[in-house]
Amino acid sequence: MERKLTRPRGTGRGGFALVLALSMMAFVIMLLLSMTLLVRVETSNSSQALAQLRAKESARLALMMALGDLQRYAGPDQRVTARAEILGSARATENPYWTGVWDTANPNATPRWMVSWQDQSKPSTQSLELVGKGSVDNDPSQLVNAPIIPVQGQNITSDQIAWWISDEASKACLSTVPLNARADPSFLDDGATEALELQLASTQGLEELISGYDRFTFSEAESLARVSSIAQGLNLLGSSRTVDIDGEAAFHVFAPASYGILANVLPASEGDSGLMRDLSLFPRLLGTGVEEFLSMGETNADLQATASSGAASLRLFTYMQGLDRYPTLNDGDIVTPVL
Repeated sequence: MERKLTRPRGTGRGGFALVLALSMMAFVIMLLLSMTLLVRVETSNSSQALAQLRAKESARLALMMALGDLQRYAGPDQRVTARAEILGSARATENPYWTGVWDTANPNATPRWMVSWQDQSKPSTQSLELVGKGSVDNDPSQLVNAPIIPVQGQNITSDQIAWWISDEASKACLSTVPLNARADPSFLDDGATEALELQLASTQGLEELISGYDRFTFSEAESLARVSSIAQGLNLLGSSRTVDIDGEAAFHVFAPASYGILANVLPASEGDSGLMRDLSLFPRLLGTGVEEFLSMGETNADLQATASSGAASLRLFTYMQGLDRYPTLNDGDIVTPVL
């Protein structure tokens, strides 16, 4: 007798439900793991972004403090700056590249050092290396360190900053275009310009530091104005030339750019201190002696015309053009200079 086997109702559906439940659980677990990983990544990114923001704000704080001290101590006209190495003292040995500011009214006073040393009457403790081997190679004597200023945050020291102001004016500027490569001034005639050049220095200064460099024969002289880094300037001057700086790092010798103003740094009690005046805007201040000097061209016009050589004619300074165009000026009046 044959029996017919039958499967109970709902058995297949129960197995499918079990598989579906396990799949849903696996999906939920994978979703939770994905969300956990995403939260960890976002938390890490937020921490890095916060650290970067704190670093930027700390750097900005150091910059503002440095500018504030620079304006406060070196801003007045009766100030002179120099590197500590000129003192020949312990300070020069420890930190020869620190920039000191002297008050000309009290030249024997202790200079103010342009570093992150807030109370300079007390010894500094911790310091931070600001100029390292990447800039001055492996010579430890040329490293620059500055005292540390702690930055407090929620009753704890959260950051540390340090800053140092380099005296770029004491370095050789690589972006200075030689006088012979510059455009001649428009307020002088050709003869006066040539005579004036004879009275100026015949070298640019770089000749003393870079052997084989000659400002008169250097074909890329006009390109020096576009120099923006020390490496770029030295490459432009040519790798075949030898830099003779007595073992000192180029970072401490050359500057990609250097600017200055004409000022009398003597104390007010000793003369006319302060910024120099632009006499081209107020020629009456020149005095009769300068007028006589400028009239040498007219006085010697006949001699210049009959000069037997070009060198002889260059020794005769011709007159400066344009001063006769100015009216009589009073103190405070401004006129357009001759260009």
